[in-house]
Amino acid sequence: DYVKASVPASSDRFGSAVAISTDGHTIAIGAPRGILDGNAAYVFVFDGNANRWTEQRRLSPGSLNSFEFGRSLALSGDGNTLAVGAHSENAGGPADPKLGSGVVRVFTRTGTAWSAPVLVKASTIATNASFGSALAFSRDGQTLAVGAVGDASGAAGMNGDEADTSKPLAGAAYVFRRSGAGWSHQCYVKGSNPD
Repeated sequence: DYVKASVPASSDRFGSAVAISTDGHTIAIGAPRGILDGNAAYVFVFDGNANRWTEQRRLSPGSLNSFEFGRSLALSGDGNTLAVGAHSENAGGPADPKLGSGVVRVFTRTGTAWSAPVLVKASTIATNASFGSALAFSRDGQTLAVGAVGDASGAAGMNGDEADTSKPLAGAAYVFRRSGAGWSHQCYVKGSNPD
């Protein structure tokens, strides 16, 4: 099949990120540069009887201030949990927006209905960290890894000093575990020799 968004527009960049469930019956596709109708992530399901893909839902960030929502995606093995990154979004408050810090929104499907997103942020919000630039789920959808390519900490290994800024663009990863309806931070991961 040739799959297109239900609301296509110039410069949407539909297909910038793609994730597929383990059984191959659910696909998520990002459109991070929506101009006319905002950034979005589309969920398609495979209809075996008709032998074709149909759009199940168009998911939006629920915020007019979201930037690059849909640039990265992760889908749990069963296709019922979808994480959508917005690595350019400002995660700070009005007084200090922390430009380009990034956020992730996690949606959950029950039957055919998708929940409102749960917002996931870095444990230490930093300007230009690009939290959400890469995403990965464990197969069971209980563990979420989030990349932050702009992280500047010079700490090495696990759970070092997140507030350090000695190594610009060294990058980092954050690991979260599902906790009820939300997500709890588990660890902050750096390379053994960050540079």
